Amino acid sequence: MTTSAPSILSEDPGSPRLAELTIGRIVSVTGSKAIVLLDGGQPTPGQDKRAKLALQRPEMGTLLAIDTINSVVLAIVSALAVPAPSQREGDAEIWIAELGLVGELWRPRVDRKAAFNRGVTVYPSLGDRVRIASKPELEMAFVGDIRGSVRVGAIRQDSSIPAMIKVDDLLGKHFAILGTTGTGKSCTTALILRAILEQNPAAHLVLLDPHNEYATAFPEWGEVISPRNMQLPYWLLTFEEFVEVVMGNTSDRKQEVELLQELIPLAKGRYTTSRAEKQSPQSLRKGLNPDTKYTVDTPVPYRLSDLISLIDERMGRLENKKDISPYRNIKQRLEYISQDPRYAFMFGSLTVYDGMAQILGRMFRVPVNGKPITILVLTGIPLEIVGVVRVIVPARPEPGDDTGKWECVDVEAVCDLPQPVGLAEVKANPKLANMSLVTAMRLSVQPVTAAEWTEVCRMAGLTPAALARAAKL
Repeated sequence: MTTSAPSILSEDPGSPRLAELTIGRIVSVTGSKAIVLLDGGQPTPGQDKRAKLALQRPEMGTLLAIDTINSVVLAIVSALAVPAPSQREGDAEIWIAELGLVGELWRPRVDRKAAFNRGVTVYPSLGDRVRIASKPELEMAFVGDIRGSVRVGAIRQDSSIPAMIKVDDLLGKHFAILGTTGTGKSCTTALILRAILEQNPAAHLVLLDPHNEYATAFPEWGEVISPRNMQLPYWLLTFEEFVEVVMGNTSDRKQEVELLQELIPLAKGRYTTSRAEKQSPQSLRKGLNPDTKYTVDTPVPYRLSDLISLIDERMGRLENKKDISPYRNIKQRLEYISQDPRYAFMFGSLTVYDGMAQILGRMFRVPVNGKPITILVLTGIPLEIVGVVRVIVPARPEPGDDTGKWECVDVEAVCDLPQPVGLAEVKANPKLANMSLVTAMRLSVQPVTAAEWTEVCRMAGLTPAALARAAKL
């Protein structure tokens, strides 16, 4: 027989019936954590010892309940330990469980129904008894109001209780799915998104897929965009983005940046004038100077050929040939990157595609057209080593990690590399064949040997003297 939630929450925390269900007592409370001293395993009269021992040994992730005067505090088991193990089986020993306080169930009143709230406002006290959360309490914590929610599975503690997610609450704020390699983060992400799309077929979701693993999870719903079929014209980029793509490191190229800042608006005006003349020559007003209508960030198309033509015109008017270097550098970079197959989705089109509405509509699914999720496959996007950072605070435990497995450091930028080193170049270099970047690409932070460091710096054109100068700034 299952006890209803209101009857449990209405009971006196010190009632004999609740006392029989307890498995330990609070011995420490610190912030959002608590420690429970578990009972020693002695069964109550008339209760099977094996059943009592099983009840007293909560597993990792078990939801426990702590009865207070006005609420029931809910906590998840985050660690289990025996500080002083006995030398012989059957001898008494201390069992403790570390808890993370996750929320509370307020006891019902005349003017208030029983409800679950995240966070804890009334902390448990030393000596408060702890018990396994009942099924109604699990339902209130994990199911709640099913309106606007989707089912993503079942609760491990009780498989008859569905695991529900409130869609608006989930997508309306930042959230993370955490786990070590191989624990199923990608599968969990796909499962949650499929559950959302099943009940929201007119959604507009964009999923960045750096490892090409989600396209097969949404065969009927996904609009898959990869570098082979992507269209992201360079003229849609902001000026800073365009300069970063074309010029890379700009710390010593201020002249080139200033020239681009001057010439790009002229190229936009030239293209707009040319198109207007073709469409309706009579519509142009006499005396209008198209060169002054736009800024570098105005989202209107322009042709690279017009930009290169403007560079050639400027170079032809220079009296001092020593000033030609910035123009030549820009022209060489534009010609090189427009022929680089890795950037074909930006610079590969021979004509200017003036279809911002179509590009954004496809990416953000407006209209949906039966495919509510866009999967941006990034495996073909150029990956490069672009700069150097240094550690400024030594390794320390990762905040919020209760396992002790993770550490973090603080870093600061030192300098950009003179020439970015692409992943393809790294893979093609025999000296870097065993580099973690090649053998374990999914690691966010990777070790680099002294020999690998020297080789990458050589490929990037970063000399020891230049690195030393940058490190002193």
